Amino acid sequence: MLQQNWQAEFAESLSSDTLTLEGVQPLAALHFYKNNYYSALVNTLKKHYPRILKMLGPDFFTITAKAYIEQYPSGSSSLNDYGAYFSEFLNEHEPVDHLIYLPELAQFEWACHEVALAAEAPKLTLPARDLLRTLNHDSLYINLHPATRLMKCHTPLLKILQWCDSHLTQNTNLHEEATLLLLHRPEQTLTLTALSTADFVFLNRLHEGYSLSEAIAQTEIVAPLYNFNEKLNAWVDEGVIADINQA
Repeated sequence: MLQQNWQAEFAESLSSDTLTLEGVQPLAALHFYKNNYYSALVNTLKKHYPRILKMLGPDFFTITAKAYIEQYPSGSSSLNDYGAYFSEFLNEHEPVDHLIYLPELAQFEWACHEVALAAEAPKLTLPARDLLRTLNHDSLYINLHPATRLMKCHTPLLKILQWCDSHLTQNTNLHEEATLLLLHRPEQTLTLTALSTADFVFLNRLHEGYSLSEAIAQTEIVAPLYNFNEKLNAWVDEGVIADINQA
């Protein structure tokens, strides 16, 4: 218990403005460790959020990153896990509250990071694909590929990405209708697809664990003529769908 308390105090000291940890001598060693700690986490955030870095500039990004580190210290031994709450932080961080697109841009960049690290999944076997032809859709449950993410954005994220990546200077209307996106990594290449409302509802219901019949019923509310067979076959071919289970 004493060791756990000391470790908690040590972690708290690293993310505070003062260094007053009893038992660590010389204190300069702790200063050195803290500087390395901040440097590693700031560089990690720069790696995970290159577009945010570009939008804010190196100096202001570093200041913002340090504020994030103070609020969200590292709790994992892997730097790949660090930065998951950057979008939530930016949404409440007053110095950037005029950049209303920033939290969703950060959410997108973290989704890209997760997709890049996600596990592989084998292609669907023919017996699994044959299940789609069964009439009892109530018993069918479809799993999306682990390297797949769905995003509903309230800002025109595709235009913002073009703005970030192509140095566009044109004005962007940040109050356009929501952008619905599918992020996927077939064969190690990240792809980004704009979805219709029906596509998003259908895939999202499947992802949430609804049966195929329930997903179809809810999608037909917004698109009565939705061709789910065509969509399912296309998503199977593209590797978006990883597995089909029969309950």
